[in-house]
Amino acid sequence: MKNVINKSMLTASSIAALVSLLLQPLANADTLTVNLDNIQAQQGSLMVAVYQGEESYSANKGVVASTKKTVTSESHTVVFTDLAPGEYAIKVMHDENDNGSLDTNFLGIPSEGYGFSNNGGSFGPASYDDAKFTVDGDAQLTIHLR
Repeated sequence: MKNVINKSMLTASSIAALVSLLLQPLANADTLTVNLDNIQAQQGSLMVAVYQGEESYSANKGVVASTKKTVTSESHTVVFTDLAPGEYAIKVMHDENDNGSLDTNFLGIPSEGYGFSNNGGSFGPASYDDAKFTVDGDAQLTIHLR
C-alpha cells in the first residue's frame, strides 16, 4: 500500500510541475508596439503584417504576426506579443474601401495609405534592408503612413 501511495504522489507532483512550466511566460518572448500615424481617411481598415527574415518579407509569405484594425482616428497603436528575439520587417496597408488590396491610380501609384517599418521606401516599396529592425526585448516603433 505504501508503494502505491508513493507512486500516486510522484505522479501528482510530476503533473503539478508540468502544469507550472506550461503556465510560465515563454522565455525570450517579447512585445512589439507599433504606432501608426498620418492616417488620412478615417474609414476602412489597417492591415499590419510582421515578417521575420528577408525571404519571407520579399515573397510576402510566412507572416509571423498580423492584425486588421478598423480605422477610427488619425493614429492607432497595435501590439504584437510573444515574438522571439530576431530580425523583423513590417508592411502596413490602409485599405480605405475594404476591398482587400492596395488601390493605385492609372500610373500605378498607390491611392491608399501604406507604410513600412523604419519608414523606408521613399520611392516605392521599402527594401528589406531599409525596413528591418531587431527585437531583443520589448520594442516600440512608429510608422508614418503615406
